[in-house]
Amino acid sequence: MRGYMIASVIAAAAVAPSAMAAENGWSGEGQLGVSLTTGNTEDTAVLAALKLNYVADKISHTFKALADYRDSFNTTTNEEYALGYQLSYDFTPELYGFGSVDWERNEFAGRTNRWTEAVGLGFHAIATPTTVLDLEGGVALRQTDYVVGPGNDETAARLRGYFSHAFNENVSVSQEVIGVLGDSSTVDSISAVTAKVSDALALRASYEVNYDSKPLAGLKDTDTATRLGVVYGF
Repeated sequence: MRGYMIASVIAAAAVAPSAMAAENGWSGEGQLGVSLTTGNTEDTAVLAALKLNYVADKISHTFKALADYRDSFNTTTNEEYALGYQLSYDFTPELYGFGSVDWERNEFAGRTNRWTEAVGLGFHAIATPTTVLDLEGGVALRQTDYVVGPGNDETAARLRGYFSHAFNENVSVSQEVIGVLGDSSTVDSISAVTAKVSDALALRASYEVNYDSKPLAGLKDTDTATRLGVVYGF
């Protein structure tokens, strides 16, 4: 399960569409980390993540991908994959609509496949050069296939909040919380601190909490992960 710290593994910290790009065109960040230890401990960890944002006037497209793997003494202890896409349209400078599709696979959390489709409205509550606060609410459809037992299809509410603040040109903090609230509710939270070392490179520390209201028998309802690493922005 999750809940480990690896100095060279990168945080899969979330970036809101409005925070990633204010101008038309492409922007984003790529992350890649590898940790290998031998001797008394034999651990291998790999995290690869990519976030892309494309803005064309009032429309923005956000893509994200994640692969998170850890092996200890030739035994896989974590293996997670995720893909996501969100389309947003700004009705006004503050109000926007969105549609999103997300997929994940995490057998260590008991899920072989989970799809979540959502539509709703968002509000740019704060949008300044140093501070961003986005709030979203909508309706979601979710289909989950479990490692054991029957799958589950449900309708749920989707809530999201994203906050970021730059203390100066080099140091910033961010917080994202996504809740899908239904028969089987989940809440995912990522907190991060980022310190730039150049125009393109930064150091990041993050703490992630994943809560599932109905875990499979024998599994805990909360997973956590603490990570440190390097981020390349473009």
